[in-house]
Amino acid sequence: MILNLKRDAPRLDCQQGILSVNGVNYFTIERPWLQDLPGKSCVPVGTYALVPHTVVNGPLHGLQTYAFSNAELGVFPEPPADYSGPNPVRVACLIHPANWAFQLEGCIAPGLARGLLVPPGSPALEPAVLSSDDAFREIIGVLGVGASGHSLVIQ
Repeated sequence: MILNLKRDAPRLDCQQGILSVNGVNYFTIERPWLQDLPGKSCVPVGTYALVPHTVVNGPLHGLQTYAFSNAELGVFPEPPADYSGPNPVRVACLIHPANWAFQLEGCIAPGLARGLLVPPGSPALEPAVLSSDDAFREIIGVLGVGASGHSLVIQ
C-alpha cells in the first residue's frame, strides 16, 4: 500500500500535512524543515519504504510501528554499517502517536483533527494534532502489524 503525505501548512514551529491511507485522510504534525538536521528537522520530501519497527527505548517502548527507509536520502530504520551519501544520517524516523512537533525527532504523528493544545508546563496554546492515539491505531489496523511492502510518498 502507498501512503501519501501532502505537507500543506509550513510554520516556524511545525510542519502540518494531510496523510492519505487507503482513501482515508489524517492530519499530521512534524518538526519544521530545518535543512535536514537530524533530530531537529522533518525528513526530506521523497519516497520511503515503510519497514516494520518495534520501539526499544523511551516512553514508546514496545510500540509496533513503521520506520522510514530511503538510503539515497540518508534515512535508515537502523544505523547503517556504511554510508557515504551527501545527506546526514537519520535513524528510526517513525510514524507514531504524539500531539506536538516538539515530541518528534524526524517522525510523523497522525491525528483525527488539527487544533491548539497547551503542552504540559507551558502557558500558551501550540499547534497540535488531536486524537493521535486513535489515528495511529486506525493506520496500523489498515497496514497490519509487521507487514511489508508499504511505502510513504512525502510531497
